[in-house]
Amino acid sequence: MRVFFDTEFTGLHQNTTLISIGLIAEDGRTFYAELTDYDKAQVDDWLQKNVIENLIINQERDHYYRIAEGDWLIRDHSQIVASRLEEWLSLYPSVEMWSDCLSYDWVLFNKLFGHAFNIPKNVYYIPFDICTLFKVAGVDPDVSREEYALLEVQGKKHNALLDARVIKACFERLHERLLIGEWSDAQCPRCGARLLVNRLGNQWCSNAGGAGMTSCTFGLDKREPRTEV
Repeated sequence: MRVFFDTEFTGLHQNTTLISIGLIAEDGRTFYAELTDYDKAQVDDWLQKNVIENLIINQERDHYYRIAEGDWLIRDHSQIVASRLEEWLSLYPSVEMWSDCLSYDWVLFNKLFGHAFNIPKNVYYIPFDICTLFKVAGVDPDVSREEYALLEVQGKKHNALLDARVIKACFERLHERLLIGEWSDAQCPRCGARLLVNRLGNQWCSNAGGAGMTSCTFGLDKREPRTEV
């Protein structure tokens, strides 16, 4: 199961601390937590305006826990958040973690569990970054994520769960661009239907995988020689 996540934290420096974390799985289930033990002394004016004021749980509550239709909402100190997050991740036999410019996000995810070797056993130890997908897909990695996602979301940027939803939407568009491909003007040498081609140069018949006797297998066989598009 792919899980898309984002974090908010107290600055781009070595001693940064985790403020919030949001995750959304491919099946739509979500986990969102706000931590009560981040270093408030590190919060500057920008963080106060763009991160702290975008937190969604009552800041006067030190302990909050709610599950509703697969969505988990937590506010507590880091040890409780880590325990609840591990419980949520255990819903899936195996987890592949995806984020965006994830250098800090992945370190803070690991730190939440105390050590990189302590992350849940079902979580794959190598994380994945949609920045690389943007580059491979021929899209400027500096593109506005919200614009590329084509996603109508309520809320403001720099809320961890909102940003995780945007990451998921970007991944889905990039995945389609890379693997499903786009129409070409070339015709299938077997059945004459139009070909699809992706950014990797792979191509296959638009009838490939179709139902019935008319289904064409061109491009599904890896031994099929490439034709010019």
